[in-house]
Amino acid sequence: MKLSTQALILATKAHDGTYRKSNDKVPYIIHPIRVAEVVAQYTNNDNIIAAAYLHDVVEDTDFAIDAFPKEVQDWVWAVTKNKGDSKSKAVEKAAQYKESMIIKLADRYDNLMDRCSDNDYSMRKTVIESTKLLLTFAKKWDLTDFFVYDKIKEIVNWCI
Repeated sequence: MKLSTQALILATKAHDGTYRKSNDKVPYIIHPIRVAEVVAQYTNNDNIIAAAYLHDVVEDTDFAIDAFPKEVQDWVWAVTKNKGDSKSKAVEKAAQYKESMIIKLADRYDNLMDRCSDNDYSMRKTVIESTKLLLTFAKKWDLTDFFVYDKIKEIVNWCI
């Protein structure tokens, strides 16, 4: 069984019974699936796709990911926001690996689709500022060819 399939199975179990904050009718697992699908459009590296499925497991659940290869764990931990960290600090942490930046860009893209309609201006401002930082790091990793890079720029400009 492919590693990404194993990751999808674990993520589905881990997020069972949870729903998106933005829409309590949408099962949470839809978000990691969309993130992994976006990542898969950029790369066929199964380990990166597996990490995309797992990207919120550590942060949001009590499930462990230690059965996965170390590099997958490293990328997941790199995109895991620690309690108390600012969004900008989380972006800086993700920037340590190109692979985690791919996941973070896909994650931000999916989340921005919900957040720009958020009426909370201060939250929107924080998200936009950290997204600009994310785009700066993406450029350093030469990820400007990832189609979500331009889409994220468009969304940020639209949200301002």
